[in-house]
Amino acid sequence: MKQFALLMKFEGRITRRDWLIRLVLTGLACSAVGALTVNIFGAQSANFYSILFLLVAIPVTVQRLHDVSLGGGMLLWLLVPVAGPLIVLMQTMRPGVAGANRYGKNPADMLDYAEVKISDGRTTIVNDVTQINPVTVNSIVTPSSTEEVASAVRNTTLPISIGGGHFSMGGTTASPDTVHLDLRCMNKVLAFYPESKRILVQAGVRWCDIQHFIDPHNLSVKIMQTYANFTVGGTLSVNAHGRYMGLGPVVLSVHSLKIVLSKGEIVVASAQNNADIFYASIGGYG
Repeated sequence: MKQFALLMKFEGRITRRDWLIRLVLTGLACSAVGALTVNIFGAQSANFYSILFLLVAIPVTVQRLHDVSLGGGMLLWLLVPVAGPLIVLMQTMRPGVAGANRYGKNPADMLDYAEVKISDGRTTIVNDVTQINPVTVNSIVTPSSTEEVASAVRNTTLPISIGGGHFSMGGTTASPDTVHLDLRCMNKVLAFYPESKRILVQAGVRWCDIQHFIDPHNLSVKIMQTYANFTVGGTLSVNAHGRYMGLGPVVLSVHSLKIVLSKGEIVVASAQNNADIFYASIGGYG
């Protein structure tokens, strides 16, 4: 229903990919139904589906224009023969404006994993995206830096559980009577080195956030999970294999990790330094 509502509203922004997908799917649906009704009600019934397509195409295209900081008035160019439609098409195919503009946030930056409801209103309840695995924890902490994670570890004697996007199901996101670290606020890119193709990110950042960040540099993530909304920390904690045959697990693309130990110490671990900690952490669900 949420996606259907997006088809009929003029507010907000939409990415180039989603604009094309919605137009193509709407066109196919209208054509298929139109072909059936023409055989029953005659050729005149096809006009109804042409109108229906326009009712969807216009608001969706206005949203696409918003993404490049243009208003819906740009569609008036469609009244100009030949050149007008080409001008509108060129504008709709432009990349979206980075960051927010007067029409709203960049849709590519929308942190929908942050909208996953993990608590039922009581701060001691943690759930996953399915909302069918509530776990009673001692407390929930939402750090935004490694130092805050270390502080939370030092200031408790209780066991600790960790959640990112909270997509892990079956009660694996949290453990009873733990201090739960909700890492969704740790979603920043800290450093980027395009020449050496390295990027330093926080554990709660998503793969799609990284891809969006590096795309202007003509780079793409080499090994990642199929679903781009998973967090990098969550992926490494399960040592995910990635989707690309022959490239091996995600760990092969990891240069180093900054890890908070059980007493709150912060260490940097890699295959060369603190290797025992590095390999124990990859796939360690921590």
